Amino acid sequence: MAGWNSNTPITDSIGIKTRTHVGLGHTPSYQASGVPFIHTSDSGYDIDLEFVTRAITVTSTGEGNTISFGNTNDAEFILSQGTTRFEIKCKAISVAVNNGDVSICAELTGIAASQCPVFDQDDLGSEAGGE
Repeated sequence: MAGWNSNTPITDSIGIKTRTHVGLGHTPSYQASGVPFIHTSDSGYDIDLEFVTRAITVTSTGEGNTISFGNTNDAEFILSQGTTRFEIKCKAISVAVNNGDVSICAELTGIAASQCPVFDQDDLGSEAGGE
């Protein structure tokens, strides 16, 4: 994606240059189609993205594989066999493959990954009860 920069000045039809700042709250970035980042493997992998995602589609051919999205406390989602779509903002993806293989298609916005904070799941909410 060399040269792809959402903060590049744009010249309108009458020659006026403007600079639009896009950030995490820039709604049109999530309404437009994303640029695909695709990866498949039968072993675990970590991906650090240059741009923030608008959505991630994951296909797992086996049971018990997991995915996480750069959280600091190892929060993970257990994948069932089949396809799952996550409409989330993230800049990192970690996949643990225990059975079969896992494919991802991350839809990237033009928002630089440096604008996305690292989240600690514990700062976003808490659970009651459980084990």
